[in-house]
Amino acid sequence: MDGLAEIVKREVFAYACDGWLMTDHTVANEAQNLFAVLAIPENPDERKAHIVVMAHIDGDHVVVDIDITDRPLSLALQDAGIPREKIVLAHMGRRVTVTGGD
Repeated sequence: MDGLAEIVKREVFAYACDGWLMTDHTVANEAQNLFAVLAIPENPDERKAHIVVMAHIDGDHVVVDIDITDRPLSLALQDAGIPREKIVLAHMGRRVTVTGGD
């Protein structure tokens, strides 16, 4: 079975798909267990780059920092086997109360 970081990375990176005059890029900080997908416009004069989805691991919880998709990352994480009570929806205004740990 995959570890928590591998699951989060896989599920976040699944959101990367080019299209609509944008190119998506995956970003990972493995040391901090932070994963994101950035959308960068093909023509930077027309749009600004933005983060599509971003999550990090805090102890044994997954914190969803940003999710501007119509397919919630939290549901994808649950489908991948992460229990709902281990997912913090920071992008929805939920407070992150977990700290430290592995």
